[in-house]
Order: sequence, then structure tokens, then C-alpha cells
Amino acid sequence: MVAEGLATELRRLLPDARVESASLAMVAHADAPDCVVALAGADASATVDTIAQFRAQGGNGGIVLVVDDPATVDVSLVAMLGIDAVLAAQRMDIELLPALHRVFTAPSRVTRDAGALARYLTRCHALLAAGLSVTRLPHRLNNPLAALLAEAELLRLDALTTEQRESVDRILEISQRLIAEVRQLEGMSGGPA
Repeated sequence: MVAEGLATELRRLLPDARVESASLAMVAHADAPDCVVALAGADASATVDTIAQFRAQGGNGGIVLVVDDPATVDVSLVAMLGIDAVLAAQRMDIELLPALHRVFTAPSRVTRDAGALARYLTRCHALLAAGLSVTRLPHRLNNPLAALLAEAELLRLDALTTEQRESVDRILEISQRLIAEVRQLEGMSGGPA
């Protein structure tokens, strides 16, 4: 987020970037900008306070601070707040694009993005492994279910009491329901129907 004059110039130079103009006080409450270009002028203290508030609220985007005289900005404060670049206002037209390039290619930013990507890939790997297990499940269940059904059918041929026959019938019914469920799993997993 930048002042309107700079916003117009950045839109021209970076047509694919989302460039907004806002007061710096709004930046502290912004929806996670990737980078903030803060125009501080002669007195950077109010701007630095707002940057500190932005960081305290979890803002982790890059920050380029533009001041009249970079020598007046406390170097330890710049490091503590994670300000990526401090530029002189009179040289901004020359130094801003290289500074933005450094912000977006900084190892800490790449590492942070790589960490998020690694966590995402780990979740994908776990889901893939679970999916493979599910695709094998119907095959692993079919053999024991077929054996259970066959044994129940053979048991039904024996002389049974009414109570025993009802139990065997329940075993047959449950086995057939399980076989139907396994066939549905096969259909979802792309296995044989």
C-alpha cells in the first residue's frame, strides 16, 4: 500500500501486482499485504510506530520505508521491525524496483513460502496414502466376506433349531449388506464393480 502518486507509478511498472493507496494507519489493519511501501518523509517516527503495530498484529509482508534522509533512521529499529529496505525519497525512482526485487526474493520469504508448501505437500501425501489404502480395502475385504457367506450358507443346510436358524439368517443378511457396501467402495475407488 502506497501513496497515490507512487501507486500510479507502481501500477505502470508492475501491471500484475495489486497496488493500493491508503493511509499508513490503515495498513496496520490491512488484509495481509505482500509488501508495504511506506512514505515517511522527514519524520519517520509515526510511520515506524505504525509499522510496529502492523508487525505486532501479525503482518509479515515485506516493508520498504521511504524517508527524506535514511541516515536519520535507527538501524537497530529497522532490524527489529524487519524493514527490508530504507530508501531516500529523492532516489526512490531508481532504488524502489531493486528494493522490491530484494523483498520478494529474500531467503527468509522464500523459506517461509517453501515451509508452507512443504506442509501442504505433506498433507497431500498423507491423503494420497489414505486414498490408496481405501482403494485396496475392497479387495482385502472380499475374500473374508465370501468365506463367511459360504460358511453361513453351509451352516444353514444343517439341522438347526429355530433360534440357530434365525442367527444364521442374520449372519447371511449382514454378510450380504457388507458385500454390497464393499461393491460401493469399489465403485468409488475405480476398482472392479
